[in-house]
Amino acid sequence: MDEIDVGARRKADLDWLYREGSPSSSTPASPGPSQSDFDWLYKDPAPRHVSDAAPADPPPATPPPPSGKKPATRRRKIVKRSLIALAVVLGLILVVSGFYLWKATKTACNVTNGQDCNMFNVIGAVQQVIGGGAPASAPLATDSNGRTNILLLGTSDDRPDANGDTGPWLTDSIMVVSLSQSAQNAYMISIPRDLWIKYPTPCSNGYQGKINALYQCSGAGFNETTAQYQSAMTATIPVFEDVTGLQIQYAVNLNYSVLTSLVNAVGGSVTVNVTSTDPRGIYDINTGLKLNPNTPQCPSAATQPMICTLDAETALTLARARNSDGGYGLAASNFDREQNQQAIIVGLMHQASSNGFFTNLAGVTTALDGIGSNLRSTFSVANIPSLANLAESIPPANFTSLDFVNATPAIMSTPTLYGQSSVGPIGCSMQNINACFNYSGIQAWIAKNMPANPAVAEGATIDVLNGSGQSGVAASTADELKALGYTIGTIGNYSSKVTSTQVYDITGDKPLTSAALAQKFAVTVTSGTPEGYTPSSKADFVVIVGG
Repeated sequence: MDEIDVGARRKADLDWLYREGSPSSSTPASPGPSQSDFDWLYKDPAPRHVSDAAPADPPPATPPPPSGKKPATRRRKIVKRSLIALAVVLGLILVVSGFYLWKATKTACNVTNGQDCNMFNVIGAVQQVIGGGAPASAPLATDSNGRTNILLLGTSDDRPDANGDTGPWLTDSIMVVSLSQSAQNAYMISIPRDLWIKYPTPCSNGYQGKINALYQCSGAGFNETTAQYQSAMTATIPVFEDVTGLQIQYAVNLNYSVLTSLVNAVGGSVTVNVTSTDPRGIYDINTGLKLNPNTPQCPSAATQPMICTLDAETALTLARARNSDGGYGLAASNFDREQNQQAIIVGLMHQASSNGFFTNLAGVTTALDGIGSNLRSTFSVANIPSLANLAESIPPANFTSLDFVNATPAIMSTPTLYGQSSVGPIGCSMQNINACFNYSGIQAWIAKNMPANPAVAEGATIDVLNGSGQSGVAASTADELKALGYTIGTIGNYSSKVTSTQVYDITGDKPLTSAALAQKFAVTVTSGTPEGYTPSSKADFVVIVGG
């Protein structure tokens, strides 16, 4: 077969390749091309050699195809294939990006209050988070001290055996996280789940009861809408403000799946300073948790703390363990559990900081998979960049855990109220039920240990006396000082009337408090004790309010 026939056959074979359907009636049926028919498409042309020999006869012209178009050159074919490949890659990028944006948008709308929640706003929020320092579209709300206080309510509504039971909506884990952008620090305060309170509205178990039923009593439950969850969370905030003395700006409800997904998102494990009250470590019969010192999992020999590296499921088990059915290592039961929950959060912050979680696509994707509808909050989408940037900017070492059980002097008691094991302020009992709702001691302890004013950390006790002759002045001044975090001793009347406020420094060993009181009342502090007054046994200062 000559070259013209070969070219014509190859062209016919290509026509067959690109035709749709069966061959036309004007073309003989063909069994189709074989692999050898296409070998010529991929061969480089034979090299040309420069020689003195006479040039070879030019190849005979190839007849044009029936369409009249010139056959495509090899370069055009390569360009065409490259464009197709590029289009496929771009298409895959768009599909994958669209999937992640859809997932991020769906999660963001579940997590936030749903206001202005759409893909465009989510894209903007993601850009601000990844940009690291981009201007936040919605700065976080703060209290009068410039802190953002967030209420965390932990539920077990994702339990496989929940099946509509109301138990999963009890908040057995309650925490307030207080963040300061200016001070670059964070405090974590656990609220005992058995704390006795008055419910704002009647609940199924009455007008008062344990604080862990408050969220459920406020409307949380299965099959609720985002708005309903938000409403229930918002309704709980005034009660927690009353207990802690803090202004709370936001609330978050999360369940077990969120914790495990976050551990997986930061690399699958987290190092935790575990609280144990037993030299053997921890064994919890109910959850099966067993952590022992001097092991590969917990190489530390010390029980305070016992340093352990935990995978996601073990971290969750530790967060639930409290020796409720026996075991060892958690002698304070729920109080020890609260300390370990705080330690897990600190461990997560350390791990996230070390692996760049906020710019780690795989980590963020894992977190999105787990969070889904398992986390709800009163944040808006526009708050997310501010929250992420703040959380990332605070060094993990600046996270401080506060727990009521170790308060000195003690501020909590564990009375039995209406047949239930409960927690209440010192003095709370069935015989003195009103004392159960006096949280001033708790508020003062929090203010002292989480001070906006460094002077409060000195722990001064201040007697306040009324020297003005006007009723109620000493009490109102004492309330002002208490709100600032100071401890108040005696509140009473001074033996004589004074025209201006006076401040006396009895002990002389709390200079920051002395300077702060001098500034507050615009006076010069006097050393010693006011004439004719015997201060309370623990008093460091006496303030006599003048008329």
